[in-house]
Amino acid sequence: MDKYRTKYELFYTEAVDLIINGKTTTAAYEYINSLQGEDYRDHTFLKVARLLASEGRIEDALGFCAAIHDKLERADALFEVARELRKRELLDSAKDAFRQAVNAAAAIDPGAWEVPAILLQVSEELWNLNEKAEAVALLHRAIGIAERPPQYFEASKTLAGCARLLSKWDHRDEAVEVAKKIQSPEQRKLILEELGERSL
Repeated sequence: MDKYRTKYELFYTEAVDLIINGKTTTAAYEYINSLQGEDYRDHTFLKVARLLASEGRIEDALGFCAAIHDKLERADALFEVARELRKRELLDSAKDAFRQAVNAAAAIDPGAWEVPAILLQVSEELWNLNEKAEAVALLHRAIGIAERPPQYFEASKTLAGCARLLSKWDHRDEAVEVAKKIQSPEQRKLILEELGERSL
């Protein structure tokens, strides 16, 4: 007996089977686009886009990302596609996809805590791809958004991640200043101790 599969798994498997059997993404795209329930639809587009990127099918992967309705899901999909392209050492395409993820994040509700979290993740990836000036500028954007009041716990976590990254990049003084902006007492104490500073 086949093990139980969720609808997410079933839809993904059927979409992949269409690609394998038809040697084209058109049928898979149409199938996913016809799914009832935006969450199922968007999530399946994301998973297939990641698979296509892992095979180096850049235009198809980006096309599937563009079909995603939810703005956060689209940004996540572009980030995942970029990571797969980086693993294949398609570095210019990976950088472009990471930048598209940033643009997609900019379309999300400005007050959403996910926006600076995405910028933080992309900045680290761009730094590792030797786009250091761009990475630092992007991290500053993340900090500027995350520190705005009201600073939710998730935003405090993002600021903590920014401080850690700045320290890793040998920007220790700035890392300490960012850590001091963390409103969550637990997070602020933890990061300041990591940086060798007395907590406030």
